[in-house]
Amino acid sequence: MKHSTFFLFHGDELRFLPGEGGGWTVFRPRKSRKSQTPAFMEPPPLPLTLSAVVSEIVEQMWVNAALFVLFKTPDSLHQVRVSLRRLESFCLLLKMLPVPPALLQESMNLDMEAQRLRSLLAPERDWEVFFQSLFSKMKKRFSAPEEQQVLSLVVKNRKKKASRKARTALDSMRFVEMLLETESLKRKVLIIKAQETLEEFRGQALVSIEKEVMRRSLAGSSRKKLHRLRIALKTFRYVSGFFPGEKAEKSGWLEQGAVLSALDRLGDLNDLYCFRRRLIKIRQGEESGKRRLVMDRFIRWVRRKEKKSLSRTAGAVLFQGPEKDSR
Repeated sequence: MKHSTFFLFHGDELRFLPGEGGGWTVFRPRKSRKSQTPAFMEPPPLPLTLSAVVSEIVEQMWVNAALFVLFKTPDSLHQVRVSLRRLESFCLLLKMLPVPPALLQESMNLDMEAQRLRSLLAPERDWEVFFQSLFSKMKKRFSAPEEQQVLSLVVKNRKKKASRKARTALDSMRFVEMLLETESLKRKVLIIKAQETLEEFRGQALVSIEKEVMRRSLAGSSRKKLHRLRIALKTFRYVSGFFPGEKAEKSGWLEQGAVLSALDRLGDLNDLYCFRRRLIKIRQGEESGKRRLVMDRFIRWVRRKEKKSLSRTAGAVLFQGPEKDSR
């Protein structure tokens, strides 16, 4: 195992070295850390809830980063990207509150940094998904020895490069600085002078996001527009998961079950598009004419699957708003 600059596994503890007070720790078992909704004995003030949300995002982010850097634990990289999406969703919430300009600017900087890091981690995650869902199907479909050789050589080499890039990004000072800046955010949101109660703010925030889901749902069924809908649905899912209590599973009209179903369909479509895009990039760099022809066959096969997925998805993710009272 290569040494990490910022993470360490010692005894039965996973440690983040630059943390305050000697570092944060989490005990075994070594498995990916999924998002959780903060738990309270009674409904807390809104600033306290926001602070707890940030704290939970930070823990999910560094634990999974450490697990990926040190052990390449299954699902850990995906959970890092989930934590980054959740941070972006949290920054969106702050825009709905009377926060000081300096804090708003800080959250905007964190939002941009989270997007940058997500982009750096995307290739490794795309190849993870490919090996989980498409590799065996393509090997079965393209059974000629030449095709098998090209497929294995190309995708495995690319995944190795993407994995090194992701590991470097997460074991860097820039990532650690973002972690510490996010950690400091949990103290700063405690001073927000919010007039709304937790439940009032939650309702207002989800209604605003629901309207954006409706707008994007009705915008059209091109791949780009469906991708924008997917982003809005992810935001709804993450924001609704920020808030504790029984009412956190409910909103004005958008049902959690429908959201998850739509995200599954949209995710499958996005995976096919991302992989086709990566194959095209690989094909453009090929010098061998024979290998380019093989790559062309791969690309056409993925494209056909992408078209079928787009056709199935377009009519299945149309969200209807609540019916108006006609009385």
